Amino acid sequence: MAHSVELYSCQVTASDLARLEAGYLHRLHTEESARYRRFTSLRRRLAWLAGRALVLEALPQVLGQVDGHELRTGSNGNITYADAPIHLSLSHSCGLVALAIATVPTGMDVERVCMRSVVAHPQQVFTPAEAAHVAQVGAPERPRLFYRYWTLKEAVCKAADLSIWEGLAAARFDLHSAPVFTGTTARLKGPWRFWSAGIDTCWQLAVAGHAALPVPAFTAWRISLPGSREKLELDALCSFAHG
Repeated sequence: MAHSVELYSCQVTASDLARLEAGYLHRLHTEESARYRRFTSLRRRLAWLAGRALVLEALPQVLGQVDGHELRTGSNGNITYADAPIHLSLSHSCGLVALAIATVPTGMDVERVCMRSVVAHPQQVFTPAEAAHVAQVGAPERPRLFYRYWTLKEAVCKAADLSIWEGLAAARFDLHSAPVFTGTTARLKGPWRFWSAGIDTCWQLAVAGHAALPVPAFTAWRISLPGSREKLELDALCSFAHG
């Protein structure tokens, strides 16, 4: 796999669960299928299994033939595939599942853009400068900007193995004109590359890559489960570096 970041996404609803079980559950390791059956929430089952199905559809595009039994969940919820020299990051929100596959330590987050109480009170989760930026934009644009900040913070936390609550304060962004990142803990030091974009007007995503390597190629795909893929056009894709 060339030095790159590839993004894959799919959309699922509750009506897809039986089909996903029939098509993908038997392809997973017995420990993974047992993990799935321990979930009592149908929403959790759908998000978890759709994520694994997306990985099983996307990995052959990168590695060729794959064995689903080699797909495993780590202790912190991360996902790995055998000893392949790749990094996987999954995220899901309100029926959209997204996956980043990269050659460098990478985190990815996707969120549905909507007006929640915390969007109106960004000071509860962001630094004073970030909260002031969100608060100063007009109401129609505020949810999008809020989730630009949020997804960038969560993506960098995943890449650096920090909790979101650690990262909200330690990973600081300035998105006014030229985006700027500042990391205030040791795990956030070093070079970073970020991508931020919208998907289908309803979701905001961010990808954070942590490595001192040339700028990787970035491509995005939409996948149907099972089967075909098509190039995904992202909204207002922005890329910037730090270090």
